[in-house]
Amino acid sequence: MNPALESDKAYFSIPVLGNINIGTRGNIGLGNFLYPTANGGLTTFMNSSISADEFLNGLSTNNKLAMNLDMSILSAGFRAWGGFNTIDIGLRSHTSVNIPKDMLELMKVGQSGPTTVYDMGDMGMSSANYVEVALGHSRQINDKLRVGAKVKFLLGGMYADMSLKNTHVTLSENEWVVSANGEMNIAAKGMTVPEKDGGLVDFDNISYDSPGLSGFGLGIDLGATYEVIDNLTVSAAIKDLGFIGWSNNTYASTNNEPWRFDGFENLTFSDDKEEDKLENQLDALGDEFEDYANLHRRSTGEKLSKALAATLVVGAEYA
Repeated sequence: MNPALESDKAYFSIPVLGNINIGTRGNIGLGNFLYPTANGGLTTFMNSSISADEFLNGLSTNNKLAMNLDMSILSAGFRAWGGFNTIDIGLRSHTSVNIPKDMLELMKVGQSGPTTVYDMGDMGMSSANYVEVALGHSRQINDKLRVGAKVKFLLGGMYADMSLKNTHVTLSENEWVVSANGEMNIAAKGMTVPEKDGGLVDFDNISYDSPGLSGFGLGIDLGATYEVIDNLTVSAAIKDLGFIGWSNNTYASTNNEPWRFDGFENLTFSDDKEEDKLENQLDALGDEFEDYANLHRRSTGEKLSKALAATLVVGAEYA
C-alpha cells in the first residue's frame, strides 16, 4: 500500500499464496440491476414489474465499475543498506467499464414520446494484464519522517480497450438515427484478428496461439510516513506512475457515419416476394445495423503506449 512502510521482521512469502488481493470499486453494484421478487427470487431491471423511476433513480450520469487483481508470485523483505528492502514478483490485472445512464434508460424506456433523444456521451471498457517485477527501498530520514520508493519493471501480457464516443440515439415517429465513433485496440502476442468482407473485424474467428510477452514498461511508487504527534502517524503514497509499451496491437474503428432506419418497405405476409416478408426484413435490418456497429480493421502489428492506472493512497494510524 505504501513503499515507505516497513515490516517488523524480514520475510519470505509462500509462492502464489503469499498475497492475493482482489477488489472492486465503483458507483454501481448488482443491486442496481437485480431486484427481489415476491416469491423470493430475483429479476432484472428489464422486468415490467420494476418501474423506470425505481431503476433510474439509483444510477449516476456515468456508471463506473473497476476490478483489480494483485497476486503475489514471490516476495521477500530484508534489512540492508541503511533501510528496509523488498523484492516482489506478481501478476497484475486492471479492468474497468463505463456505462452512461442514457444507455440504460434507452434499454428500459425506449421511445417515450414523438421524439426521444439519448445523449450517451462516451462509454467503453479497458483491461490491462501484466507481470510486475519490483524492487523497493525505504529508510528513516529523522525521528518523524520515513520515505520509500519502489521501481517496477513490467512485462505485458494483454491489453484491450473498446470505446464509443459522442454516442447519440434519436427515436422519432418517422425514423431512428444512431451515431457513434467507435474504436478498439487489442494488443497480445500470438493473437490474430482477421477481417471479413468490407474490412470488418471478424470477431468469430479471432485466434490466440503461442501467447507470450506483448509489452514492456516501467513504473514507480513513491511514499512517505510522518509522525505528527506521539502515537499518531499519517502516510501517503502514489502508486503506479508509469507506462507500458504494447506491441502487436490491432486498431479498428467505425466509419463514423449515422445509421438511419425509416421503416419497412413493401411489407407483405404473402409468399409472393420473399424479400418483402417481415421476418426477412427484420433479418436484413439486423445485418445492416451489425455492419454499422462493427469495426473496420485499420492496422495490425503496430505499437501502442498506455499509462498505468495510478492510485493515490492516504492513511492514518493511532496506537
